[in-house]
Amino acid sequence: MSQLRSTVIKLVVCIISLSALLALFLHSANPAMPPFAATVYVLLSVIIFAAALYITILVRANFNQWSINRGAIDTGWLWFDANPPGLEAIRNPTDAPMSLEKPSK
Repeated sequence: MSQLRSTVIKLVVCIISLSALLALFLHSANPAMPPFAATVYVLLSVIIFAAALYITILVRANFNQWSINRGAIDTGWLWFDANPPGLEAIRNPTDAPMSLEKPSK
């Protein structure tokens, strides 16, 4: 079995187990609610959470790609007020020697 398939199976089993546990807790907190209704509420909550997570991942990935395409060095540096140390020296090599060749005698 491949690593990805094994991971997906574990994830599905974990989600089903946690959903069943949440439905059980919901039913015990409100005994008047039938177990089927509790299960439906938990499944709808899981679906809404998964959709929100997926949308967040898409928006962040598109923003990161957009900012890199517009000249950002690293999207993680957008949270800081300055560029990384040494970046200005790389961008403006005017202080550096013009060539790397050895001077002739």
